[in-house]
Amino acid sequence: MEFWWWTFCLLLVSSACPVLFPVEPTIHGGKRRSKDPRTVCESFYYISKPGTYIMADEPVVHGEDHVGGDEGARAAPPRAEGFMNFRQPKPLCMSGSIADNWKLFKQRWKYYATICNLQAKTETFKVALFLDTVGEDAMSAYNGFTFTSDEANRTLDEVIDAFDSFAVGEVRETYERYMFNNRKQQSNETFDAFLSSIQTLVKTCRYCEHCVQSIVRDRIVIGIRDSDTQQELLKERNLTLNQCIDICRAAENAHIQAQVLRKGNSDRVSKVDTKRKSRATQKKEHEPSSRTASSQRT
Repeated sequence: MEFWWWTFCLLLVSSACPVLFPVEPTIHGGKRRSKDPRTVCESFYYISKPGTYIMADEPVVHGEDHVGGDEGARAAPPRAEGFMNFRQPKPLCMSGSIADNWKLFKQRWKYYATICNLQAKTETFKVALFLDTVGEDAMSAYNGFTFTSDEANRTLDEVIDAFDSFAVGEVRETYERYMFNNRKQQSNETFDAFLSSIQTLVKTCRYCEHCVQSIVRDRIVIGIRDSDTQQELLKERNLTLNQCIDICRAAENAHIQAQVLRKGNSDRVSKVDTKRKSRATQKKEHEPSSRTASSQRT
């Protein structure tokens, strides 16, 4: 009888423990290093009820408190927004052609700023990120620039304009225009490669913005390799740059397709000739044997 009495008491106490001594939801976390050494992830085990564990691995901002809810485990802490998830452009190379190096760096920076949604940040943050990305050698050159605004109110556009003046200012305008005006399409060069080259060269010539398209158009007409395409371009009275590009691309594609067709026809002709030669050879080999057999019969 005493055994059943003590068993009943133990069951009563165990069922009353969660009511008398409620267990608060707790969080147990442990740090682990991810593959990216710049990002520290923590594994949090959310306990909404005794015996219920929900693990969430997310990069977290250290110093913030994350607690679980009574009804259930809360969602994982949001991924901290940062720029370390994207690969930064390589620092600006200050050796060799600074103008060409600056063009490539500026293009990569433009894409990087778009991916990082840099427009939503403050100007101070933009300038700091740009100067951190541009490298130490370019930073030394930046320290010698002259600005009309103080450093606290300086914008990213002002900094980029200063680097434009510094890099492009070293370019000799006469030499750049000479290289542009003497650029012609090479023998094995496609039209798109030729177009990309002259569009790059014209950027350092400092032509008027309203005249650039007509100047590039004239360079295409003069420097195009195919004489038939050149004559077709000269026939157009009000030739625009887009029309010029379309005509040159269409002519090049037609030339390539014609070569493919001629090659296909030549292969067919060569196959027919080969068959004819093989048949003639077999016929010649057969004639002596037939003559020998007829002479033996006689």
